[in-house]
Amino acid sequence: MLRLEQIGTPSAQLRPTRADLPLVLQGLRARDSTISGYACLAVEKMAQQKLFQPADREAIWDSLQPHLHGPSEETCEWSARALAALTQHPNLLTDTILPQAYAKTLAMLGTNATDVRRRGAGLSRHLAPRLTTDQQGQLVGALLTLPVASAEDHASQNATAQCGVILLAALVTAVPYVKQEDLANNLATRLLTVVEDDARSGQSATIAQAGSWLPRQGACLIGLAQLASVTKRTTRDQIVATVLQATSDTRLSYSQTSGRVSPPKHAGADALALLVPSLTREELATATQAIPARSPQQKPDDYASMYTAVKAALAARREALPQVPK
Repeated sequence: MLRLEQIGTPSAQLRPTRADLPLVLQGLRARDSTISGYACLAVEKMAQQKLFQPADREAIWDSLQPHLHGPSEETCEWSARALAALTQHPNLLTDTILPQAYAKTLAMLGTNATDVRRRGAGLSRHLAPRLTTDQQGQLVGALLTLPVASAEDHASQNATAQCGVILLAALVTAVPYVKQEDLANNLATRLLTVVEDDARSGQSATIAQAGSWLPRQGACLIGLAQLASVTKRTTRDQIVATVLQATSDTRLSYSQTSGRVSPPKHAGADALALLVPSLTREELATATQAIPARSPQQKPDDYASMYTAVKAALAARREALPQVPK
């Protein structure tokens, strides 16, 4: 099993091939959790390199899924990673396998074990785009029953805090799939609470979203902007007020890349740009005033990078509503 270990080890330079599939399936079926763990990691790596074909999917799923609730914590962790990698390829999850993966994820979210819930929340981020509207709603409902990390414990390394971090990321990721008003109101209320919590505490923790590391307050604001059209009017008004207040918050600037310098963006301004097309005349005037002037210390290019898009959106909205004073 040396080759299986070399394939599965994330830092190993050995690249798997299609010819390794029988070895990987044999490893998944092994009773030794160390061997099956390496096999799960090998599935993840092979999926990332697009080495699987539709004919492989039943054998992979049948061999992988028992490990999602197995006795070895490490193997459970790695099997969830493997399944997450498989979800990136629609032809590997059939109409038969997908409901089973969904049911496994819901079961994970419903357990009392913190690490199991964390894995379920992580999987939900990958499964949500593939589910039916009803399933997406049930998944969000299950996520909303669980606590997210507070601003103070967001950066903690303990299992409860890490689970809360992944849960919040899962909720933000699920926003585009929420179509029912009641569910949208509940999700918006949760995100509004996070924004208020972060603003009050002054924390600047981040959250992975859409390829960027956003301030988690900012990620929630963008989610709220997307929910505004689905929520009831009172919740929508809360969202607008919260986004306008956040537009000038300097803590909400972020970089779209990691490890290298890139033009800054501003999550409050990003969220406002999403809201602009639905703003009323009165709200449009208030939104225009919410954009801060450039400070003497701020580079013109940095300011333009953060606020040009929202200013353009406001200008377009003014054209659509000519009665609003410019």
